[in-house]
Amino acid sequence: MNIEIHRLTAELADDFFDFFDNRAFTDNSPQGPCYCSRFQMTKEQEKTERFGQVEACDGGSEGFVRALRQIAERQIKSGAMQGYLAFIDGVSIGWCNANDKANFPVESGNGARFHAPAEKREKVVACFEIARSIAGRALQALFCDRS
Repeated sequence: MNIEIHRLTAELADDFFDFFDNRAFTDNSPQGPCYCSRFQMTKEQEKTERFGQVEACDGGSEGFVRALRQIAERQIKSGAMQGYLAFIDGVSIGWCNANDKANFPVESGNGARFHAPAEKREKVVACFEIARSIAGRALQALFCDRS
């Protein structure tokens, strides 16, 4: 199994959304589909942008998902969301939200407190998700098959 890891860029946004829409949280987790956008938002942004966007997207669960997706699209384009996508045979099978602590708000919309001043040059892994259908084999390939 050949796993490739690529830094998230605007050019890989379609792969990011393909992963979240089709392979992430397939176990009916209450986390999905989150598009990993709340970590980069302040509580005020969450209130105004996220909930305001849900209203603009006709509300309900479908409107909620559309709103989160639109927020994530903006975060990817602006570079606020950073991380890595894992691929097998050109298909995205994993995501890791890894960012500089200075890029997070002091308190994010979900209450996480990852922020640290830029001069500390610290990183945080805020999320790690692997497609359930491939998780065991992917982890084995990442950690056991490398000699």
